[in-house]
Amino acid sequence: MYEKNMPSILDIINKNILNESDSSANRGLEVILGNLKSIAHSSVPIKPDDSDWKILSNPERLSRKFNFDNITKLKIFLSDLIDYQEENKHHAEITILADGIIVEAYTHDLDAVTDLDKELAAFCDDIYDDLDYYFFDNESSTEGNL
Repeated sequence: MYEKNMPSILDIINKNILNESDSSANRGLEVILGNLKSIAHSSVPIKPDDSDWKILSNPERLSRKFNFDNITKLKIFLSDLIDYQEENKHHAEITILADGIIVEAYTHDLDAVTDLDKELAAFCDDIYDDLDYYFFDNESSTEGNL
């Protein structure tokens, strides 16, 4: 039963999101976004010198082309990447080419690279490495070559 002196759920949420001294509407947005802050180039651990990922600008994003010598590898990679994106509600831009896939990852709301993008990039690298390992063991099959 609702009592007159009891605070509403909106009052409780506002007290948790906004400091009493900070009436800025943006403060609530900062709390909600949490770690989704833009990362300066110097703090991004993926550097073009030691990675196949490149840092592009306008907007800032991570980009890598994954080459495939086998159509089956390309389809498995794409399927796993789509599943990952749906599960994490974070999507990269994917360009499918005749011999590969280009993945460009950035947080669209911020037009910048965030931790979510770095995790997506690491996941792509893991899938790609796993495919090479799996298909190395099964090289006798040449069906599906590009």
